[in-house]
Amino acid sequence: MFRNYQRKNDMDEPPSGDFGGDEEKSRKRKNKDPKFAEMEERFYRYGIKPEWMMIHRILNHSVDKKGHVHYLIKWRDLPYDQASWESEDVEIQDYDLFKQSYWNHR
Repeated sequence: MFRNYQRKNDMDEPPSGDFGGDEEKSRKRKNKDPKFAEMEERFYRYGIKPEWMMIHRILNHSVDKKGHVHYLIKWRDLPYDQASWESEDVEIQDYDLFKQSYWNHR
């Protein structure tokens, strides 16, 4: 079964970035929004869905020896085993909002 899967799916070629979107819309959005063009260049063209880069919720926090705070982030549309630790100062969409929500809940 595994060999058949490998024959059907080329492991060296990333999956297409088409997630049901229209090519014309994508081109217009790139011209309008430079951030989208940057994200397309860095992530989307390699098969990483935009939803995977949005925070679903913050699960926990940790403070290291230097006093830096790290948050365990559960990403949207990914399972919990794909959650990752991110430092407090990294640039993520709506990160401050989720941090505030996390501390309000605690």
